[in-house]
Amino acid sequence: MYGYNVFHDDIMKNLIYNVKKGEHRHAYLFTGPKGVGRHLAAKLFSAALCCTSEKRQPCNECHACICTKNDTNPDIVHIKPKDKKSVTVEQAREIVADAYVKPLESANKVYIIDDAYDLNEATQNCLLKILEEPPEYVVFIIIADSEAQLLQTVLSRCTTIHFPTVTDDVIKKYIEENYPDSYDKSDLLISLSNGIPGEVDKILSDPDYYDLRSESFKKLISLMSEHKISAYTISEFLEDHKDDAEKIIDFWQSFLRDILIISEGGDKLIWNKDMQEEIKKIAFSIKPEFCVVALEQTILAKTMLRKYVNLHSLSLNLSFSIKKRLYKK
Repeated sequence: MYGYNVFHDDIMKNLIYNVKKGEHRHAYLFTGPKGVGRHLAAKLFSAALCCTSEKRQPCNECHACICTKNDTNPDIVHIKPKDKKSVTVEQAREIVADAYVKPLESANKVYIIDDAYDLNEATQNCLLKILEEPPEYVVFIIIADSEAQLLQTVLSRCTTIHFPTVTDDVIKKYIEENYPDSYDKSDLLISLSNGIPGEVDKILSDPDYYDLRSESFKKLISLMSEHKISAYTISEFLEDHKDDAEKIIDFWQSFLRDILIISEGGDKLIWNKDMQEEIKKIAFSIKPEFCVVALEQTILAKTMLRKYVNLHSLSLNLSFSIKKRLYKK
């Protein structure tokens, strides 16, 4: 669409139509799971907002559009943490000051906050006024997994656009067009990606994906074991794979989900279809409520990980919390 590989044409057509009519808003929240195309959508929307053509936005031909494609448009500002943890209040003040400097070339000036996890409460509060009363040429796009990542006061100033997961047919077409050599694995990739094109990219670009997934499955037994010493096995495993810690937790969540589904007789709905027999063995040996507890704790662990909590402490807390709740004595 307009030269951008987005997955939600209807949503984008409506957003771009509002730009053409001059009826776009000044603050948007793009929500949806990572890998579903939120950033590509933000880039396309920014291109339309900054295009200088009078006939078609984005035209993909004007200087602004070419710069947007190359990520060099000075009127599109990507906001990321400078300290690798969060966007600071000082950065927020710089953004506010910069917002009153008119765009260099385009009619609009766009600020894209790449991940709402990077905005702590103080930073969000610092941005409130500019979100509520920005200069007429300013547009903010905040990208988030969900609305829960932002303060209610920030949410009230944004128009939320949700980008849902896509259909199996869309994923299959994506594989066919971008990874023709892996087309014979489409059924498994469709299942593992869970409607998220970006997951296909991750799987096929990672030569260790399936080995790490298999190893993570083996460690699931230790994670849910009654024996306290197994907590240190989990800690060592996560620290040995610290760069993939979030991925490992995602694996555990997908396995636990499938165990629950099999427990309820929904074999056809599982994601890890190639591991169905191994998952069944666990499903028939533990209580479903055990999985619920473990899922709750892995969700908490993932949140802690994104807040840069020490990995050793996080992993021990994850294991001991599960054991404490499952094996009360």
